[in-house]
Amino acid sequence: MASFPRHRRAFWVLPILAILFIGLSIQVFADTGSAPPDPTAKFGTAANPDKPHAADHILVRLAPGAAPDADFSPVFGRWHRAPVQPGETAQQALYRLAALPQVEKVELDYIIQLGPAPANKAPDRMRELAWGYEPNDEYFPDQWNFYDVLAPEAWKRGWDGAGVTVAVLDTGVWPGPDLDCRTFVDAVKIISGTVTTGMGAVRDDNGHGTHVTGTIAECTDNGFRDAGLAYNATIMPIKALDQDGWGYWSDIAQGIDWASSHGADILNMSLGAQCDAGFPDCSVDIINDAIDDATDAGVLIIASAGNDSSNYVEFPANHPDVLAVGAADIMLDPAPYTNYGPDLFITAPGGNVLEDLNSDLLPDGIEQETRLPGDFDWYSWFFDGTSMAAPHVSGAAAMLISAFPDASAADIRDALMNSVMDRGAPGKDDDFGYGFLQIDDAFCQLSGSECTDILLNGDFEGTDGWQFDSSKGVPEPAYSIDQAVTGEQSMYFGMNPPVLTLGKGQVDPDAGILSPDAGYHHRIYQDIQVPADVDDVFVDFWYMPCTEDTSIDRDWQRFWVYDPNDPNNENLRKTYMQVLENDCVWKHLTFKINKNYKGRTLRLNFSVHNNSKTASPTWMYLDRVRLITYTYQPTPTPTET
Repeated sequence: MASFPRHRRAFWVLPILAILFIGLSIQVFADTGSAPPDPTAKFGTAANPDKPHAADHILVRLAPGAAPDADFSPVFGRWHRAPVQPGETAQQALYRLAALPQVEKVELDYIIQLGPAPANKAPDRMRELAWGYEPNDEYFPDQWNFYDVLAPEAWKRGWDGAGVTVAVLDTGVWPGPDLDCRTFVDAVKIISGTVTTGMGAVRDDNGHGTHVTGTIAECTDNGFRDAGLAYNATIMPIKALDQDGWGYWSDIAQGIDWASSHGADILNMSLGAQCDAGFPDCSVDIINDAIDDATDAGVLIIASAGNDSSNYVEFPANHPDVLAVGAADIMLDPAPYTNYGPDLFITAPGGNVLEDLNSDLLPDGIEQETRLPGDFDWYSWFFDGTSMAAPHVSGAAAMLISAFPDASAADIRDALMNSVMDRGAPGKDDDFGYGFLQIDDAFCQLSGSECTDILLNGDFEGTDGWQFDSSKGVPEPAYSIDQAVTGEQSMYFGMNPPVLTLGKGQVDPDAGILSPDAGYHHRIYQDIQVPADVDDVFVDFWYMPCTEDTSIDRDWQRFWVYDPNDPNNENLRKTYMQVLENDCVWKHLTFKINKNYKGRTLRLNFSVHNNSKTASPTWMYLDRVRLITYTYQPTPTPTET
């Protein structure tokens, strides 16, 4: 990424003119009582000559109604590129043009450079669908990031981005076989001020922009490779960075203006420049003006926070009207590279290709189809970075707009903000912003429907609600501060090592504990009365399954729901969370209670069972358990006039 420290203004030191203007200059200043105008008063925020910048032109903003010089070339609005004269430096051009009365502001055209994107090529593989409601894309079961942001739950509501245009300002887009189903509109290439239109012009010769676009809108439920979030959205490709991820800020500004003037609803910018100060000290005025115009036009702008492990969010993500997106890893913790700080708005999956915390033999990155330089075809690649996190928020926004087309950009912003999972310190904090993206929860923020969590103490921050049950002599489940999805603690239950020191067939004479060969369990449960007037009930929870056993020992974790007052003990839902899981990473599940539940008492059960013959522990953490009832607002019936 381009380095972008605090701007330091340059000041003139006027030489003492002792001979030529003796007396004359004294007389002039004595008569006028004023000093010459200071040209630096017209310098914009990008005026540091030590930063990489264009050598052949600078940027000028004309005063309202002023006509540009013949050698100026337009960028957008009142901004123009002005050539540097022969024998003149760009800094000297700033002073020369700042002296013109028709010029309102001048600044250098800084260079932006994408940093290297860590990438691992995804292997070809076959996966079985885990729970039966996901799309049939081959690799979707490995897209942990979509599960974690509640994408499948939102898809079940029919949120797919239809009718929404997302502009992707990046290295371009080169649709492969898993992206060619998309509709592309108003494609444009803006490089060094030259504008070329058409899909041929925006062909991605880097791979970054195509990967970003895949997260937003890859073809989905087509039985091939990966899924995308807003898989029926329309994409507006804007190529303003070349094959090396290099470009001018004036090109970025022109791209922002293109998006707003051509009807984009959302603008994704997975790019930025490093800051060592906050906004506006770390900013570029031509970009600020472009963002202001786009925001006034109703465009929702989303940008990556940066990958510098810095406590300053990059520009332009630090702009107050831009949603700055930080990156989380598969454990929902801040990724080691992500920027943070008070300007961070939200956190979304960015992954880490250097880790495999869920032990699936795949990198914990964000997987999408793209074509890198040197590739002879398109492949699925794992990338990581805040560049990968930002399109999750853009895709989420497109899904929300498609469901609520009358919502404003401010409405979507508020819905995203108010529906997050609150990670880290309570409320907004520097590490997560407002929290971790939760797409389906934004439904209640916009729908006008009543969505109520009727479970007691589902976040385990209190001590009420839950009842414990375990085999004789096995310690009861306990509240734990070792792990937590949200808040300070979670529920821990399972077989701890001291219990499992017995050999086969042995009995602890003090506790009367049978050896592991006999099998034993831990269970927690809660009874909840469901109102009779609700339309839907969903169970939603996060769990971390762990074991030191092997698959042949058939230890398992289980979730099931039934009515304890039903003499037939009919299960409304019963799910084994696989026979054995040894990931020790947080996972998320949501289930709809499909059978008759209205007006009944539901008992939610979570258990860990150990049938081990090896005296090895198996355990689980549980957090953020919710039983959500939905009461939908009726769709108004049109009246005849």
